[in-house]
Amino acid sequence: MKLISYKGISEIEKDIFLLRWVAIIGGTLLIPIADKVQMNSDLAWAVILVGVLYNVLVGYILFRRSYGVHVSYATSVIDALLLSMYISTYGNLMSEYAPIYLFSLLTVAMRFGFLETVFIGLVDCLLYGAVLLISGQSFSLASQFLAPCALVLLAAILLGYFTHQVRRWQSEKELEEKRLERKVSDLSILQEVSNAVHNLKSGDVLCNIVDVSTRVLGFNRAALFLAKPESQEMEESFFNIRSSRPLHGSLETSLPPFQLAEEMFATALKRTRPFTVTAPQEPQKQGEGSPLETREQHHWIIVPLQGNEEPIGVLVVDYEHNEPIEESDLEMLSGLASSAVLAIENSRLHARVQRIANLDSLTNIFNHRYFQESLRQKLSSAKELDQSVSLLMIDVDKFKSFNDTYGHRQGDLGLKSVAQALEASVRQWDGLAARYGGDEFVVILPKADSEMAAQVGLEIRRWVASHTEAELSKHRLPGLTVSIGIATFPIHAAEAITLIDTADQAYYAAKRKGKNQMSIFEPVPLKN
Repeated sequence: MKLISYKGISEIEKDIFLLRWVAIIGGTLLIPIADKVQMNSDLAWAVILVGVLYNVLVGYILFRRSYGVHVSYATSVIDALLLSMYISTYGNLMSEYAPIYLFSLLTVAMRFGFLETVFIGLVDCLLYGAVLLISGQSFSLASQFLAPCALVLLAAILLGYFTHQVRRWQSEKELEEKRLERKVSDLSILQEVSNAVHNLKSGDVLCNIVDVSTRVLGFNRAALFLAKPESQEMEESFFNIRSSRPLHGSLETSLPPFQLAEEMFATALKRTRPFTVTAPQEPQKQGEGSPLETREQHHWIIVPLQGNEEPIGVLVVDYEHNEPIEESDLEMLSGLASSAVLAIENSRLHARVQRIANLDSLTNIFNHRYFQESLRQKLSSAKELDQSVSLLMIDVDKFKSFNDTYGHRQGDLGLKSVAQALEASVRQWDGLAARYGGDEFVVILPKADSEMAAQVGLEIRRWVASHTEAELSKHRLPGLTVSIGIATFPIHAAEAITLIDTADQAYYAAKRKGKNQMSIFEPVPLKN
């Protein structure tokens, strides 16, 4: 016999415990009218007393100790036995009292299923027959035994079937509620995923994707491997570990290395749905274990990130080998993949648009507005870190004459060539080159004092002269040179606008020396 109730055993037994008190009280109320029927009042009171003590004991077990299924089976039989004893107190054995067995049928139907209810119905019939035989009175087999037993069995079948149907409806309802709860939970998670990954800063997007995989979706680790544009080779990766998860030892050392082979990466880029693989095993070190010893296996879920035009990369997460992956988890990862792809493409588009807005349309290096914003940011950071920032003001020598001689179109070629040389030459110092206006350019050198800025300035002059000569000769034009003025924060100026003015003064000092010159700002001494 199998317990199929969807309600907790203790909760059902508490209901039956109260119902048993109702039955005891009802039986007690029937005793005073015993004079109207042939009834053994002393025996009836004895049965009622036994029932009271029995229910007190059941209550003690129910409320103070654990209450298992086996106790429910035992009390079901005892209930039927006590009811039989109570029925036996009616001396005339009126068949109308057999329906009292409905109480035992009801309690069994509340506890168990259809078969159990019918079984107890048969037990009730056997006990009722035993009461008839023990009484020693003659009785009609058809009217006083078979008819009441048929009624009891019919009631057992109907009660068992009805409770079975109720439980089935209850089960379907609970399953539907669980499905709805799961859908609501999934939607909530996807909303959080969407909010987390949709950030227009590319680096934040990538970090958020791996963070969501561990913090929100609950995986141990996550790694995002991006592909090079128009290639199936790996470009960069972002990792995240859910360190709050309790494990024996460090999480990083207890799990296999989280690296994806190039072959697997290329294969994953061709897929469209998440799939699982067994994590590669690290070779055993000498003395670590016997050759027959097998290590605990771990599994990864690989989630391809397919963009509109080409694959973007793959997301890899790992999970416990003893926790089977569910289809809903794969669906959730597919949803994350869709959000991640959209977020990455949006962030890249935003970065391109933002870069275009910050670039000079002619020279394709940063424009004046971006230079001003960057200079203020660099100086603010330098103040906090107590660092230097040097500014180079750069002017193309005799550019007006170049324009007048060769024309404005050739002059534009000259400016482009100078801009390319500047951008390439300052890259190794993490410098920022921008067009200030006309034939003037600027270079910001973070963490550079005047001495270092002077060395960079010499390199810029040589690089511009060499690069422009090589490039412009293709158009049968002479090369160009530049003059440079240098000012350094904080020794020459404390604010951005002042630093620009001092670099401008140094630049004019360099121009006064002639072509291809450089000058560091020198304060003009005050006259007495």
